[in-house]
Amino acid sequence: MPPAPLPTLLAAAPVPPASAPVYLLVNELSYHLPVYLSGPAAHRAFVHLAGGVRMLGTLHARRTSEAVRVMCAEADLDPSELATAFVIAVVAAGWRGPRIERRLVELGFVAPGGHTSLLATLRSPTDHLTLEPPGLAALAAWAGLSSASVEAAVTSHAAQLAAALAVPPA
Repeated sequence: MPPAPLPTLLAAAPVPPASAPVYLLVNELSYHLPVYLSGPAAHRAFVHLAGGVRMLGTLHARRTSEAVRVMCAEADLDPSELATAFVIAVVAAGWRGPRIERRLVELGFVAPGGHTSLLATLRSPTDHLTLEPPGLAALAAWAGLSSASVEAAVTSHAAQLAAALAVPPA
């Protein structure tokens, strides 16, 4: 059964001035429930990215490459149609005793046009993230920044995200 139509609020969202970015929060990119975003509504959301709107959302994937496939399938897009870059954080979750444990297992960069490269990966569950120089170079080239500054930013943001995931819920 196709999902219920979503309001066309996304189509009416104004593009903000450059000094005040607008963030579009997608609670889940999926067709599984009518409150999730998929199909034509998701496609409209991706159209807004070309105008400077930023997106933060969730979807189910075990790797960056899978996340790109899911993202594009749910929005009826070919990866070559992606008009902006994405940084994807892949988080794994599982039970550890009575608690759910979450950990950052991969960071990926998706360039406009859909080319995907890894920024950092977790090689084993007991290891730390390992930076991936080709992905860092791709992000640096896209952003017009030095490789050293991109490496420092990715390292810092990955540490902050890993620390936030390690905090048990109150």
